[in-house]
Amino acid sequence: MLGTCAPVLLTRRRAVGALGVALLEGALSQPTLRVALIDVPPFGSRRADGRLVGLFVDCLAALSQRSGLLLEPILLPYRRASRAPETGETDLALVLKNRWVRSDLQDLGTVTRLRIVALPRAGLRLRNSSDLKGLAVASLRGLADELDRSDVSAGREQLAARPAQLVGLLLAGRVDVAVGVAETLDHAAREAGLGESHRQSTLLLSEQPVHLYARADLAPHQTEALRAAVAVSPLAAAATETTPLAPAHRAGDTAHASGRAG
Repeated sequence: MLGTCAPVLLTRRRAVGALGVALLEGALSQPTLRVALIDVPPFGSRRADGRLVGLFVDCLAALSQRSGLLLEPILLPYRRASRAPETGETDLALVLKNRWVRSDLQDLGTVTRLRIVALPRAGLRLRNSSDLKGLAVASLRGLADELDRSDVSAGREQLAARPAQLVGLLLAGRVDVAVGVAETLDHAAREAGLGESHRQSTLLLSEQPVHLYARADLAPHQTEALRAAVAVSPLAAAATETTPLAPAHRAGDTAHASGRAG
């Protein structure tokens, strides 16, 4: 019986081996699509060993698995990442909708959503966005276009280039409130040694969608595969190496503004 089965098993093994080689050759022959991601922790950063990590890196890995396409993350500054498919630096970009994204790019859908929050200085409690009136508010330069201006413009606004600068302005007493993406503020706040109790006072201002954009001439079968991957379900922006800010209370919740600077 063994003599009869052995050739059959060998044939099956050869067939499986041939299939594996064919799949590998198919993967190797498939072009890699370059995707621009923002170079801002915890969404994207490079470790000392060269490995890329972050929430958007994880999102991209999930999209690659769902679509069957090879996707290579490229870390770029916010504005440059937004324009990368237009300039030819990348094939796609995973970014918030903003004024630097050209209208002729293909919008392949919303991949996830980011919480925009207001982090007040110690002793200040925010009830809703109207409590920003008269306060000194700091927000990111790139993010300023995506914010509801009725929220931020009620105060005296300053712009910062990086989340760490927002937290630095807050801790130095130069502003009353830092406005930004919850995860990036949390990362910068933890790096600066901001305590958990302080982080409990964040106010949720809005939720902004993160889109996957493709260059206009991307192959139809690639765009359709990516659209289908995005449409399966919103990808959760969950990271194993980041503890997000405590859930921000929404405008109108029971927290009250107090300790306002004169």
